[in-house]
Parts: sequence; C-alpha cells; structure tokens
Amino acid sequence: MSTSTQNIDQVSTEVKSTKPTWQDIEKAIVDIVKAGVSYKKPKDSKFMQNYKKRYTELHQAEDPDTYILTNAKKIYPNEDKYIEMKSQYQEWYRSELKILQAIVKLNDLYYQLAKDHFATNEEIEEEADDFLNS
Repeated sequence: MSTSTQNIDQVSTEVKSTKPTWQDIEKAIVDIVKAGVSYKKPKDSKFMQNYKKRYTELHQAEDPDTYILTNAKKIYPNEDKYIEMKSQYQEWYRSELKILQAIVKLNDLYYQLAKDHFATNEEIEEEADDFLNS
C-alpha cells in the first residue's frame, strides 16, 4: 500500500471516530428536506414540517452541541429503539430511496451520539430498585 493511500486511510479512520457535530446534524436534516422536495412532498405535510421544526429548533438552541446530544439520548435511549426505528424507516420509505438514505444517515448520527450513554443492565436495575425503595 502506498504512503498516500495509508494517509488517506488514517484520515478517514480519524474522521469516523469523531462524534457528530451540530453541523453534521444540520446537514443531514437539510438533506432530508431536499429529498422530500425531490419526491414532491407537500411543504405543509407532517413529514416536511417535522424536519423544518427540527432545523429551526437546532438553530434556536443556546448550545447546539448539547441540544443534539440531549435529542439523541431522547430519540435513542437504548440500542433496541435504534434497531426498531431503523426497521420502521426501511418499511415506510422503501419506495422513496433518497428519503430513506437521508433519514438513515441522520439517525446513524444520532445513534453515534447516544450509544455511549445507554444504561447498562446493572444501572437499570439499580435505578429501578432506588425508585421502588424511595
């Protein structure tokens, strides 16, 4: 392998290991809206309004990076929820490939943010015990 190829591989590995930023989330939301426009989704539809709202709220957030982390943890409190939603999106948008790809990208970014915050079984058990015994 040439040195330049090794350097490219190192850079792409480094890029992949960094956490998504609010700009990454913003771009993914914009890509979903563009895909919606390309499929002639009505601008007043629930789909388009949902992503417009996400875009607006992201821009209004006092600290966008904290906002996206909080959102990611709310959307994906555990890996099972991520798998379930990914499957649903694949079913719902199977005939609208651009939308599906854009939504999968956004949700992969949210998953990357949320996965380090998933509770372990031990933490869940401890929190449930604390709750029941308080």
